[in-house]
Amino acid sequence: KKNTMKNLKSIIIIGWFFCLSLGLHATSPQKSNLFLAACARPVAAYDMHVNNVRARIFAGGNLFNDKYYGGNYFTPASSSPPVSAINGVGVWMGGVDRSGSIKVSAVSYSLDGSDFYSGPLDILGTTEATACDQWDKIFTVKGNNIMQHIQNYKEALENQTGLSCNDITDDILYWPAQGNPYFEEKYGWKLPDQPLANYFDENDDGYYDPCLGDYPIIDNASCANGIYKIPAEINFFIFNDAGGPQTFTKQAKLQMEFQVSAFAYNTTNELNDMTFYQYKLISKSSEDLIDCYFSWWIDPELGCYNDDYVGCNPELGMAYIYNEDALDGENNSCFGSDNYKDEIPMIGLNFVQGPKVVKIFKRDANGNIMYDADRKKILIDPEPLTGDVDTLVIGQMSSFINYENKTNIIDYIVKEIDFYWPMKGFWSDGTPLTFGGDGYNPTSSDIIKFAFPDDPNDPNGWSMCTANLSNYKNSMVMSVGPMLMLPGSTNTLTMSVFSVLGVPYPCPDLSKLRYANEIAKNLFENCLKDYYFIGPDAPDITFEQKNLALTLKLENAKSSNNFNESFSYTIPNLGSNVDSEFKFEGYKVYQVANNKVRIDQLSNPKFARLIAQCDIKNNTQDIYNWQSVLNPDTSANAEKYIWQKVLKVKAENVGLQHSFDITEDLFATGDKALYNNKYYHFCAVAYAHNNWKDFD
Repeated sequence: KKNTMKNLKSIIIIGWFFCLSLGLHATSPQKSNLFLAACARPVAAYDMHVNNVRARIFAGGNLFNDKYYGGNYFTPASSSPPVSAINGVGVWMGGVDRSGSIKVSAVSYSLDGSDFYSGPLDILGTTEATACDQWDKIFTVKGNNIMQHIQNYKEALENQTGLSCNDITDDILYWPAQGNPYFEEKYGWKLPDQPLANYFDENDDGYYDPCLGDYPIIDNASCANGIYKIPAEINFFIFNDAGGPQTFTKQAKLQMEFQVSAFAYNTTNELNDMTFYQYKLISKSSEDLIDCYFSWWIDPELGCYNDDYVGCNPELGMAYIYNEDALDGENNSCFGSDNYKDEIPMIGLNFVQGPKVVKIFKRDANGNIMYDADRKKILIDPEPLTGDVDTLVIGQMSSFINYENKTNIIDYIVKEIDFYWPMKGFWSDGTPLTFGGDGYNPTSSDIIKFAFPDDPNDPNGWSMCTANLSNYKNSMVMSVGPMLMLPGSTNTLTMSVFSVLGVPYPCPDLSKLRYANEIAKNLFENCLKDYYFIGPDAPDITFEQKNLALTLKLENAKSSNNFNESFSYTIPNLGSNVDSEFKFEGYKVYQVANNKVRIDQLSNPKFARLIAQCDIKNNTQDIYNWQSVLNPDTSANAEKYIWQKVLKVKAENVGLQHSFDITEDLFATGDKALYNNKYYHFCAVAYAHNNWKDFD
């Protein structure tokens, strides 16, 4: 049963909900021979807000913030006042050339200096000030416009008429993709003839022309024909580390070009609480870069920054941020920062689309390749500084380390850290990370690559909870590698940031976070297919006002995927021995506290009260989802996680209902009667079900 249940995704799909309101050795920095004229620092910024997250992106390698305070990763975005969960993120990348010289480029906050500049590099790995100024932009395209463009082109083909360029929105027409003949009309300068922003090439001619049916996409090379779910928004920008001096790390530059797509989806499931950041790394150096690592430096700020904890799950490749206790900001001075109070999310981060990393075959003393029990070659990391490689595989998080920030962040980062060591999972002085405490123990031989790798609610594991590291101001570095970057080579990776709500504190269980992480990973492993987005549309709510009463009515329009309550969706490629078809099953109707209540809050009586539940009268009664939880059996042979069912619908099973008489205010504390000329708020949810399999 266990192996079967590991593949279980869920047995209920919640549809859209409708709300109604009534009423090594470092080298010295290389000089200006690598740039024709020093560029200015990038200043372009944009707030990406298409779902339950509002995230500020910057064009120069840092995200969410360019100062020391006031982070801009707001989740949930609808909270009032908005609270940021992350103060800032910076790209770090480093490696070693064949002579053993370390090369590193990085940024934390731009006030500390930065190694990055806007725009692409030429084939010699150089740029100049004019190009940097031109590219100090973030190009945004809306998913709705892309889908309409696809439909318009399809209709033009069916009608045997050409697609009119006048019908194409500017974000698509002027997308900065290779060969776009219209780009100069808007921006006044020509695009370089090289791969730039990603696009679907309708006629495979190697150049972008939206009037011939091309359209913007994100890079997912493993997906056939580029057919997959279009994000609600894509934001594209380019930065490099060769436009000027390295004012942050003071080390030798990589001559690396970074093409970035920041994007998000608007859905009814956990993807609605996620944002994604895709980096295409392009080496414009004339030298090999071995032992190369890409890292995110992260400064958590889960509301109040003085009570944040961090951890990781090496098996899943996931890092995460959580709160020290059950009340954010309690007994701490946060210098005016807004906090989450007692509604604290958890934040997860993962390389959902890892880059290609190098591996070598494990060999015995005679040089023979060794195999595992399944007759697969055993892969291991090459010895450092050798540059050896037998094969390339898709990598995931290779190390995770955290630091306690000091009062003067400039002294802490710039003067004390050797940037390359943390990317490899070492302390800045080269001391290995060790198990237990805060991870720094030069006398210990218990060396690891991942700090705080156990679940916070595991009393026998190592986490910040069990280490009891109170008032610990963290910054952390999560890395992936080693990579081999040859001259002209590219490597692509995608980071996800996701949040989950309703977790129990202190020392929370990771079940919800693991499930969200699985959805993000599966999305990319399965080519961004629609079945991660599809649920029955919520019904429209109409109402009839009466004296001291209301009648709510549910209807499904012809445009709804649940018209005539016929929603059905089959998840492909699951095999013949399981029920893979989801069918519409019923409705839930709620009174909600206000018009800002989110779907994830409907189970919280503070925000929502269930008025009615109705469902098709059939053999389906109560509906459960299954989720993995920490196994209370901690014996040596026990599995770490077990599956546990969670009740999602307590079913009446007496048939569907479409009209509901409302005579009481479920949020009233005394007299529950409705009053005329007063605003009340309601939501309706449609849900689908499948049985998957019968379990004991």
